[in-house]
Amino acid sequence: MRNRRRGSTLLEFTLTAIPVLFLSLSVVQCALAMLEYDSMANAVTVAARYAANHGASCASPNSCTVRIEDVANLIASTTWIISNSTMSVTFTDPSGSTTCELSVCETNTAQFPSSTSGANAVGNQITIQVTHKIINPLPMFWPPNADADDTGYTVGAGSVQAIQF
Repeated sequence: MRNRRRGSTLLEFTLTAIPVLFLSLSVVQCALAMLEYDSMANAVTVAARYAANHGASCASPNSCTVRIEDVANLIASTTWIISNSTMSVTFTDPSGSTTCELSVCETNTAQFPSSTSGANAVGNQITIQVTHKIINPLPMFWPPNADADDTGYTVGAGSVQAIQF
């Protein structure tokens, strides 16, 4: 009787450990994705508030003029967990919009909000939107999907603020 059950413990452990390991990795991946999204949403809100508070009264010749690079650097410093090359940022004010990769935006010296045609007037709306592709490492466990380029999903966050000063 004892010889018939030899090896059943190892089999039961293996059949239980694989789904538990997969479930644990999935929970960790979801937690990391939520941390990335929360970091990105917080950074966009902080950056939009910063730009809105440096609107009309900060146009040239004042020294507090805000440029796209200033706002992009604020976003980059707030989203410490996300690589700058994986985020796309869109800056919108009444004069138009500018879209760039965050690492490229960090060198853009254009004023935001723009002072052309009164786009930085008090009460005007400015919008900052960020998108980021979160890479999901779990498909590496399935060989048919290992080479696929679409192994992630894109999340976005945005903030709309009225120019205050």
